[in-house]
Amino acid sequence: MTTAKDKCYITTINFALQPDVSLRVSLHKSIQVNPHDVVNQLLALPGNAHSEKFAIMDARRILNMEQITIAANNALLRKFQFELKNGSSTRGIALETILCCAGSTNTGSVLREYAFDKHSMAAQDQSDQGGYDIFLLGFCESDEEFEDMTKSLELGMSECEIGLKKYFSRERNDKEINDLMKVYKVTKDEVEMYGSSLEKAVINRVASKFHT
Repeated sequence: MTTAKDKCYITTINFALQPDVSLRVSLHKSIQVNPHDVVNQLLALPGNAHSEKFAIMDARRILNMEQITIAANNALLRKFQFELKNGSSTRGIALETILCCAGSTNTGSVLREYAFDKHSMAAQDQSDQGGYDIFLLGFCESDEEFEDMTKSLELGMSECEIGLKKYFSRERNDKEINDLMKVYKVTKDEVEMYGSSLEKAVINRVASKFHT
């Protein structure tokens, strides 16, 4: 479900197995702040030291909203299983969702390439104060709470539903496609097989990576 409130366009993902939990997502293109600084702001929030509620990730590496939905479902299951076994988790559900979006268990690589941590390109080049496309993820209670967060982070207006669809369907050059294939470890055969595509191959990889 996509809602618009005061020009803040939000996609809300609900979970059948956990009806009391919902994920809100917004796309912000060419933000005017350094995303690593945004990450530091989020981690400094009360109750969000481990990205329990809010996190941002590099939108250029995400191919469609289904990828985020599958990842969030996997993240909730992984977190439940981990806490059942260990009693607590040091990685919040928002960060766990990014890990699942990447379809990787290499946390260090995901934090660097997707989540703008201290080893990311954004952190290394502080002269670059903007120009990144990011998704804001919020496991929060209301649209109002999510909207207030976008304003406090100065992310600018989010993309509307049509803008979101155009962003996902934009034409990618050969370098972008090859980079995505490398990141997600999908082969040319997986992409070009009958009825398949890069998007479907990535979805399959993300969905099957954490299947239990």
